[in-house]
Amino acid sequence: ITCFPVTIRFEDVAFEPSRNGVSYVDAECGRGKTYSTCKWIKKGVGMRNQMYVAPTTALLEQTAAQLDELRLPHTIISHKNVAGGVGKKVIEYLKKCKSSGNILLITWSANMDLRYFHNRENWAIYIDEIPQVDRFYDPLLSFNSHFLTEYISLGDPVNETLSIS
Repeated sequence: ITCFPVTIRFEDVAFEPSRNGVSYVDAECGRGKTYSTCKWIKKGVGMRNQMYVAPTTALLEQTAAQLDELRLPHTIISHKNVAGGVGKKVIEYLKKCKSSGNILLITWSANMDLRYFHNRENWAIYIDEIPQVDRFYDPLLSFNSHFLTEYISLGDPVNETLSIS
């Protein structure tokens, strides 16, 4: 994975795809990550295919607009333009691609559903926003306390040797 630092402008960083083809940009909201990623896609599309993975279709559409401004033809595959299995459509698209010149925009969901990645070595992948791998569920103890109270007993301290001064 290649990380492009935020303190350096796009123009100051030499384009060098990572060995595994996955790159990420680490920066705060509003720092131009998506715009810079589009410029990297433009610079790299002649060397290998480019895949942009975003959390939402809204961000895919924003990215597509920026690619349009850069006059870069691209394909969006999402639930908005595919009836049925998005993953199946992505696999069909990947099988048709040559080794360079293609730009594909998909969501995290579509990326996670890929069971097979045809000619993976021909693709540079840009993941916008690292996917959340866990989810916090607030137990709402005040509402659900009756589920716990039968298992809780108050009594003497368990560790009487603990002393905090």
